[in-house]
Amino acid sequence: MREIKEILNLKAEIEDRGTRLDAFLSEKIEGYTKSYTQKLIEDDLVEIIGKKKTRPGNKLKGDEEIKVTLLEDETLDIIPEDIPLDIVYQDEHIVVINKRPDMVVHPAAGHHNGTLVNAIMYHIKDLSTISGVVRPGIVHRLDKNTSGLIIVAKTNEAHLRLTEMFKDKTIKKTYLAICKGNFKNKEDRIENQIGRDSKDRKKMTVVRDNGRTAITNYKVINEVEYFSLLEIDLETGRTHQI
Repeated sequence: MREIKEILNLKAEIEDRGTRLDAFLSEKIEGYTKSYTQKLIEDDLVEIIGKKKTRPGNKLKGDEEIKVTLLEDETLDIIPEDIPLDIVYQDEHIVVINKRPDMVVHPAAGHHNGTLVNAIMYHIKDLSTISGVVRPGIVHRLDKNTSGLIIVAKTNEAHLRLTEMFKDKTIKKTYLAICKGNFKNKEDRIENQIGRDSKDRKKMTVVRDNGRTAITNYKVINEVEYFSLLEIDLETGRTHQI
């Protein structure tokens, strides 16, 4: 019998109204495809609190509490792989890696190899164990298509300290983005309500009602005729905010 790996308690927000349950879960649980979340639901591993029967096509109202039970993978065996890494800093406590785009951070359903974890297990022998065997040393993550710096913990002490710093926001995250067009204001603060697009529930857009406040600070670093390079700091962390 497979053991329980993790129990997730998720909360649907008003911006999720009208979204299918399976699509909501595939967005919220890293590495889980829509077909895999459908299997979780069909195996009775997903419960909408207060609802007798849970189905993949259940449309959310935007106020549900959802319990998800994740089981240990029976076949997952993480194999170190000789994948080149761009290591920008390393000491006895941490390693800072410049993750390339199109690389998944850690193994999950549908991504059992070719991940950052497969690579760091090959190149770095001592890693923290707090996140378990599937995510050794992993303290935070970047989306598959996002490049940038990831801090990997070598020791459990470093892992705990980094987790605390991310929670307290004493580690600052700065993003670089290329945007089409030029900006009249070379530095500004954008505050808007964002929610799901009424025509495409996978996308987020600015909405008038029932959205969540998103605050983004930007600064133009460079620009050419049709494009601008921006430095972006997020005051909030909404889904697909940038």
